Amino acid sequence: MTRVPTRLQGLVILLACLAAAGGLAIAAGAVRPSPGDPLLRGGGVAARTCASAVALVEPVPVSSGTLHGCPERFDGRRVVVVGEAVGDLLGRGDRRWVQVNDDAYATAGPLSAHGRPLGTNSGVAVLLPAGRNPSVLGGPDRWGDLVEVVGIFHTTAAEDQGGPAVIAEEMTVLERGRTVAELPLGTLPVATGTLLVAAGGVWGLIGRRRWQLRY
Repeated sequence: MTRVPTRLQGLVILLACLAAAGGLAIAAGAVRPSPGDPLLRGGGVAARTCASAVALVEPVPVSSGTLHGCPERFDGRRVVVVGEAVGDLLGRGDRRWVQVNDDAYATAGPLSAHGRPLGTNSGVAVLLPAGRNPSVLGGPDRWGDLVEVVGIFHTTAAEDQGGPAVIAEEMTVLERGRTVAELPLGTLPVATGTLLVAAGGVWGLIGRRRWQLRY
């Protein structure tokens, strides 16, 4: 006698598919830090006082907020900045300019992906090394490359017409950028829908087989 799966077994299959869809979404979003987490905490320097008992060992890990809050302390020093490459590549020649933001959106993704206002944008202008450009730049529909920049910070960089900037010596892409459709909130409906269709097919097949055997 052919054994037909019960409705309970079908329900178990359905729940397993839902769990798998959730797992896919979690895996897709597990690469970057949690929304709002600082990428770097500024090397122990307090932004309000611009003073610290800790000696600065170069390259100094800093946030853009610390650079703008304590520009004189870091002027001419070798620093490390981590953030999202956003906007456009500016300038001509081998060395291009880019904005590197380390605000909450650098970790949470663009507003269109999650719909949560997370404050204002903050970052620092960076003159990239020759031929070292990020491939994906952040915008309303994209999460830009997460990059680590090592270079000299200048409060009045001549290369930037006197504005504060980091003249980079090294640039490393820590994680490639993605479009909104590739972010967790974009992949979850697709994954869930696909698995629900599969689960529904199994559920219907179980019912059909039971009906055929009954009649």
